[in-house]
Amino acid sequence: MSLSHQRLAISVSETAQMLGISRARLYPLISRGEIPSFKIGRCRRVPVKEIEAFIERQVQLSMDESGGYASAS
Repeated sequence: MSLSHQRLAISVSETAQMLGISRARLYPLISRGEIPSFKIGRCRRVPVKEIEAFIERQVQLSMDESGGYASAS
């Protein structure tokens, strides 16, 4: 079995950058469990799959609220 070289989890700063939001805006999402994370020692990590799942949920919510069309706003 071979592991790919792609990272499975990234730092909070990298997550915020990936989502285009500040760390201050990201921490409440983590605290509420909207974006699951874990700690290794003192470092908090966010699984990449959880970021992708969060984005998918946000797109679905946006589509539901707009009657099926995701808006750019």
